[in-house]
Order: sequence, then C-alpha cells, then structure tokens
Amino acid sequence: MAQPYPGIASYPAVPPVPVQGPPVSNGSGLLIAGMVMQALFTLLWIDVGLNSFGILGNSIIIVFGVMMLVLAVLGAYLPLQKRQYSIAGPVTLILAILGFFLGFIVVGVLYILAYVRINRARDASLRPAYPQPVQVVYVPAPQPQAPALRKCAYCGSDYSVTLAACPTCGAPA
Repeated sequence: MAQPYPGIASYPAVPPVPVQGPPVSNGSGLLIAGMVMQALFTLLWIDVGLNSFGILGNSIIIVFGVMMLVLAVLGAYLPLQKRQYSIAGPVTLILAILGFFLGFIVVGVLYILAYVRINRARDASLRPAYPQPVQVVYVPAPQPQAPALRKCAYCGSDYSVTLAACPTCGAPA
C-alpha cells in the first residue's frame, strides 16, 4: 500500500481512553459518625429517662433508638457499600428529619451532610466517562518538487523530461 506522503509514516487511529473524574466521597464516614452520635444520644436519653419517664417511657426510647440505628445500618449504610445510592439517599434524609425532630441537632446535621455526599456520589456514578481531548499533531504539507529537467543537446535550453522533443528547437530527446 502506498503511503499518501513519502517519508511520513501513517499509523492506525487509536480510540481515546476514557478518563475517570476525581474520586468522590460517598458519605459513608459521615453516616457512621451520625450513627455513633445517634447511639450516644440514645444512651443519654435512656439515662435521663430512667429518672423522668419511668419504665414505659424508657422502653419507648430504647425501641425507637434501636429502630433508628437498624434503619441507618440496613437502609443507608449497607446499600451505600453496594453503591445503591438511590436507596441510601432517601433513607438518610428520613434519618436526618427524624434526628432534627427528636432534638438531635448534631445527628441531623451529620445525616444531612451524608445525604449531600450520597447525592454527589450518585451524580458522579451516572456521569459518563469523557474521553481524553484529541491531540492535534501538525504534519507539514509536502513541498512541491521542481520538475526534472533535461538539457537540449542542440540548442542548450532546459526542458521537462516528460516532453518528447525540445520545445525551443524541436530536436528529439
């Protein structure tokens, strides 16, 4: 196969390699911090409840605290580890609302921050990988070659090698 430009090698086109964006935190650390704070505040409510609410009130606090922790682990943390962001996000938002509702401001803030990180991770996972930008390489155009000439033996003028006779005197080549 003839090359289009002599002296310039032609190579087959190579498809660009997909580029991964910077890693995005999925909020699992904030979720764990929220669960730890929730467990500590539940224990604090139990301690306060022993003196104020009695056994029935204390039982309600224990059941509700344990249910929230189970919801946090099964509904948010485990799906987050499986990269199921569409499941973990709404559950984390529900936990944040319940945390604010029960007066656990720190827990609610931690869950809201985890919810934001989960949504960012979901958006990053849905974004397509963009190929690398195309690199343009300058290849100079071939310089036109001067036509090959021959000298007429009779009159001495130069003419092209493609002509059969001298254009000046008509002598055959």
